[in-house]
Amino acid sequence: MKKAAAILLALILALSLFACSSSSPQTTPSASTSPSSSPSAEASASPTAPTQGTVGYFDDAKTSAANRKTYKIGYFYLSTLALETAHFDAMKTMQTVLNFTCKDYSANNDDDTFVQNLEVASQEGYDGYVIEPDAVIFPRIVEIMAELKTPYVFTVNAYRDENGSNQVPTVILDQYKNGNTQVQWFFDNYKTYWKDANPADIALLTLEYSTNPDLIERMDGVKDKFKELFPGNEIIIGDLAGLTLNEQNAFDKASGILSGNPDVKYWFIDGSVENFGQGATRATETLDMTDKTMILTSGANILPKEWDAGYTGNWVASYAVYNYNYIVPALSGLIALIDGRATPETLWQENKQPGDKASTFFAGDQMVTVDTYKTVQDDIAKTYGVTSA
Repeated sequence: MKKAAAILLALILALSLFACSSSSPQTTPSASTSPSSSPSAEASASPTAPTQGTVGYFDDAKTSAANRKTYKIGYFYLSTLALETAHFDAMKTMQTVLNFTCKDYSANNDDDTFVQNLEVASQEGYDGYVIEPDAVIFPRIVEIMAELKTPYVFTVNAYRDENGSNQVPTVILDQYKNGNTQVQWFFDNYKTYWKDANPADIALLTLEYSTNPDLIERMDGVKDKFKELFPGNEIIIGDLAGLTLNEQNAFDKASGILSGNPDVKYWFIDGSVENFGQGATRATETLDMTDKTMILTSGANILPKEWDAGYTGNWVASYAVYNYNYIVPALSGLIALIDGRATPETLWQENKQPGDKASTFFAGDQMVTVDTYKTVQDDIAKTYGVTSA
């Protein structure tokens, strides 16, 4: 077993990887009147990941499905959180479309169990693995997979060497683009919510987690774009590193900063995960500041559920990457590896960057609002031949 500190670090990393937040809502923000005109949701090239390319895309995976045996695929992850549940639900839905069966393996927050699960499954006739790796044990995972000789792909977190070279085919987010896109959406739409706002009066509050590389890159994208579009405006960083990524800690951090800066007329609040957006929303409601705050986050688990429940408050938009956009590209690439139509070095060849051993595949993304999220979700599911939940 690893030492307690290592296990704690693994848990923190797993909680903070994602594009999505990892817990269900603890409180429901109160409803408020939505803007009179609908904001634009146009900020990303496409809500759906590409379905065609060289080898390892959805279209050629469908062709493969009709001409081979049923594959057996395992899904491996550190702990059962909202993100992993959503991904496995999507995987189960795709079984008939791509002709495979699947089973998931949670390590229950233990790195040794994670590795043992990979070994145990190898004795059960699996054709391939989709692995959401724990960053703490990247080398161990790669080493054991080389011994097992089972085809595999990573999701959520990319394994890079000391030179930044990607080592394993991986479906991930473009984190810097994520941050840039959120701020561009805010710039394009804030007048819908604050008709009389002077852009010079807008301050940025970022709720960050500075010990996670993926979230650092995401929030760098937020701050750099804000500096470009609102030059000279105030930026205040609320860093929650060392704390649990939950709503309460974000509420406490946001409450202190907002109440301590009474001269700011308008706040753009960006939470690096949905839990932080949830806490910031509750803070603005408690402080009666919903009319002078706009909140954006990255994720597609918590805010859409709030919208389903009728919420129309100042948490106005999300950079959403839906579960199918992670899982279907991962499955399609894995099937190409199992078929022998690609190797880890040749999969998704057009995405390969100079110096990379293996390619990364950026999941499809889209800014969504209360007016657009259901349509985007349904359109993504239809692209892959299924119906959204």
